[in-house]
Amino acid sequence: MAANTYSSETLTAYIDGELDAALAAEIDESRKASPELDTQLEALNAQTASLRSAFDEMLEDAPNLEALINRSNRNASEQPNVGVSEVVQLDTSPRVAHLSPSNSNVRNGMSRRGMMAMAASVLVAVGISGPAGYYGAAVTNQPDWRMEVANYQALYVTGTLDHVVPELASQEMERQRVVAQLGIDIPMSALQSSLADYKRGQILGFEGKPLAQFAYLTQDGKPIALCITRSGEPDQDIAVSNMRGLAAANWSANGIGYILIGTEDQKLIEQMAEQIRSRV
Repeated sequence: MAANTYSSETLTAYIDGELDAALAAEIDESRKASPELDTQLEALNAQTASLRSAFDEMLEDAPNLEALINRSNRNASEQPNVGVSEVVQLDTSPRVAHLSPSNSNVRNGMSRRGMMAMAASVLVAVGISGPAGYYGAAVTNQPDWRMEVANYQALYVTGTLDHVVPELASQEMERQRVVAQLGIDIPMSALQSSLADYKRGQILGFEGKPLAQFAYLTQDGKPIALCITRSGEPDQDIAVSNMRGLAAANWSANGIGYILIGTEDQKLIEQMAEQIRSRV
């Protein structure tokens, strides 16, 4: 099977060792014939590592979760109609039953989905929800493809790309393969930049959709990535922000989403994004 035959949820369960033996064996076999599937698994594994790190930071900054849950239980007993007690009942499951007063070692052995489920249940249990809540940024109903890109790019270092010395012919073949799967014709001239050296392109996947990644390296060895996918987003001008400690420029046009991310130099990223946007 091709890489995008499997959903991100299925591949995450595969990484976490939560699939039944038959499906896990099927994916094992598919990996042998599909380098793209290995690439997608590598990306998801990197995202899981980033999630675990973020989850640890969340717990370090959190108030005493056990005390909050106990307090919520007391409030629910006093106000039986508010519907909180049913949500708190989730916290007695095996994945969260080992909460300690100090919040230590909460995520050890926990899968990516388990961490998100626990965070969500605790949020609702203590009455904290929405983007303005204490953990609002950590729990969302819909995954954000740009944040997944940022999580992946945060793992890149100079050594990831400095050994790549491709020939123009191989770069062109690689570009043709990537844009064919993406379904968007992006000429090589649009990918070139005077601000960083173009290194390579590869096809990744997000929520069953192809996602193209084009990698660059600045003269001082800072990796940058241009990622493109059919996001269905409305047209939006370039907006520069900071994601995972990296400068990021986001824009969209004709239902296609773009992100250019890397280094801490927001001015460089904005200038490079303007170059690329004027050509694609």
